[in-house]
Amino acid sequence: MKRAKRLWNLLSLGAIMAFLAACHKDPTPNPQPTPDQPTDTITPIIPTKEIIIHWDWDAGIGWAPPKDSIKYYANQDSVKTIFIHPIGRDGIGFPVNYTGVYAGSLHRARDTLQTRIDIDSTKVALAGAISVSNTNLPNHDPGQEPGIAWYDREWFERHGCRILPAYSK
Repeated sequence: MKRAKRLWNLLSLGAIMAFLAACHKDPTPNPQPTPDQPTDTITPIIPTKEIIIHWDWDAGIGWAPPKDSIKYYANQDSVKTIFIHPIGRDGIGFPVNYTGVYAGSLHRARDTLQTRIDIDSTKVALAGAISVSNTNLPNHDPGQEPGIAWYDREWFERHGCRILPAYSK
């Protein structure tokens, strides 16, 4: 009987160990990220805002808005475009009347505006329209009639500002 009891104990112990071995789960492997798969879940910001800075050239405060204003908007991820929109005495929606302005002054305006565009040329552009006496002067040297040099006209237009000939009466 001792022998049967011992055999029973061994069989029971074997059955319990077999049961425990069957219940043991292999660990689930954690996938390792590969270098070409992003590991973050941050959604990128898609810039959609368009900022319009209306700038009154007739106010006598300069040819362009302050650089820090342009930098402020250019550094925002949500800003797509910053338009510098010159306005004159007639207000928004009308061409700025520069029929009596000489080419040298408009060339200086171009140089000043270029420093604003250089802050972020992918975001900063011009808008609006300027009316001048002559849209095709050979250069911006002193001693010419009022108007704009052809290369300055092309620069303004390339950056988004329309140059209009003055209306004749």
